Amino acid sequence: MWKDSQVTELILQDFIEREEIVLSVHDSYIVKRTQVPDLERAMAAATNSIIGASLPADKDDYSPEQRQQILNDFRRHDPNYYYSLQVSGFSKPLAPVTRTERYVESYQKFLKWRETREDKN
Repeated sequence: MWKDSQVTELILQDFIEREEIVLSVHDSYIVKRTQVPDLERAMAAATNSIIGASLPADKDDYSPEQRQQILNDFRRHDPNYYYSLQVSGFSKPLAPVTRTERYVESYQKFLKWRETREDKN
């Protein structure tokens, strides 16, 4: 697991430096479809750096038919929830949002950071 975390750190750093979005989930990464080649390159470089070999990567690039199959599987897995969404038109009201003081402070810091970043560009 330590080696996995080192690989992930290098991959995340690569995407951060290029100001691209990447989400790590366990030992997987989610990126925009256009970024898949960059992810594969980053993964190969990271594994080579940490363990001395480029490891092969699997990718989930689903066709429309495969996506429909996933949806159908979800429907079979939890039909009551799926049908409740269908009946409500996917527009159930959301619970009211409560923002803590810490959230507001962090958000204000983020906005200031973003302003300074935009000023530099």
